[in-house]
Amino acid sequence: GYCGIVVNAPGQSEWTYVKEKIYIGKTLYSQENINELIMNISDTFKGDTYNCFNKNCNDFAKYFSSILLLEDFYFPKYINESAKNLCVLSVF
Repeated sequence: GYCGIVVNAPGQSEWTYVKEKIYIGKTLYSQENINELIMNISDTFKGDTYNCFNKNCNDFAKYFSSILLLEDFYFPKYINESAKNLCVLSVF
């Protein structure tokens, strides 16, 4: 099975349906630097710590984007809003 970070081309994940792609910015990092960054944060996103409500692929995308982009970026709140709302509802 898969554990932790899995790399796919944008919109090509075999596990999910991609509703839309959103441009969030441009990085100046090389592919080699990006691969290094992924290795450096892989301990933060191990498969056994995955949680569909509060540590999911969208959380990874936001976190990784904040590292990759050398400028402020806007990560749309609605992308992960449903998961966060369900998490709050499941507490009750």
